Amino acid sequence: MVYRYTTAPTSRQLKVGQAIRQALSEILQRNELSHPFFEKTMITVSEVRVSPDLKVATAFLILPDNSDQKKIVKFFNEIAPTFRKLVTSKINLRFSPEIRFTIDDSIQKAAELEALFRKDK
Repeated sequence: MVYRYTTAPTSRQLKVGQAIRQALSEILQRNELSHPFFEKTMITVSEVRVSPDLKVATAFLILPDNSDQKKIVKFFNEIAPTFRKLVTSKINLRFSPEIRFTIDDSIQKAAELEALFRKDK
């Protein structure tokens, strides 16, 4: 389930999202999970959106085109509690949000729009 915001995120949501994104990026970059999967695949955390109650964080991943993206996201969601534990150790929050992972397809959509604009010329 992806949250749809009816209002703009608050500054607190943005700060928490940025802190979680930075922590997730560090975890992936340093291979703190020590799983062979993370050594082979380059994964980027583009954005983290936090729900208004700060209990759910949705992390958007940029994955290689040649990879099985659905399988990777499923794997990430299965080990999300481990990510949550590692993120909690890196940032100081009263409540540690549940982390959910999804594919960031904004780059692909932007490329499709650009192709449409070029086609109309």
